[in-house]
Amino acid sequence: LAGGEMTPERERTRNAVILLRSLVFNSEANRRRFPEHGVAPLVALLDAGDPKVSTNAAWCIGLLGTDPQHRTATRAAGGIGKLLDLATGSNRRAVSHAAVSALANLVSGGEDIECPVELIRLRASRPLTLLVASDDAQLAKAAGKVLRSLATVHPMDLRASLAALESALSAHDVATGVAAWRRLENHTRGAGTLLEEVAIG
Repeated sequence: LAGGEMTPERERTRNAVILLRSLVFNSEANRRRFPEHGVAPLVALLDAGDPKVSTNAAWCIGLLGTDPQHRTATRAAGGIGKLLDLATGSNRRAVSHAAVSALANLVSGGEDIECPVELIRLRASRPLTLLVASDDAQLAKAAGKVLRSLATVHPMDLRASLAALESALSAHDVATGVAAWRRLENHTRGAGTLLEEVAIG
């Protein structure tokens, strides 16, 4: 979709993602029914090269991001990094606003700290701090919410992950042990990156 020419394919894509945004915005039931495998194509549209498509795709991802399965699918598809790039790198305010709002929804998962951990690994704190200083009050508020979520990655989460790993190993539960190890690895990498930022800053 890159380039400025309005082709029939670009117009169809625009219309489809605008309709999808309307459907998931107006109905919680539609958000729950939305298939997990449909998230990756939405993530792919974030860098489609068409600001209207990217904006509406970001809003859709954000609206779906209140659901744990959709959050997981977004992370797996690389959506956190793409949203961060749009939020902090786009010269179009509508795109930035949609992207940072989507991130704000994705990090509001309560006990689910995987999205904040991912943002820490991506060294998001500094670019998000710049957005907090924006003259756009809504953009600054949403960026502040995302930034505050990074503080939820607490050492206690590392201890809980380690305890889960030890328990799984004691029970010879390989599948649970592998999952616990990956979670612990993610938390450790996130904490290491955060410490690096503090040391450099």
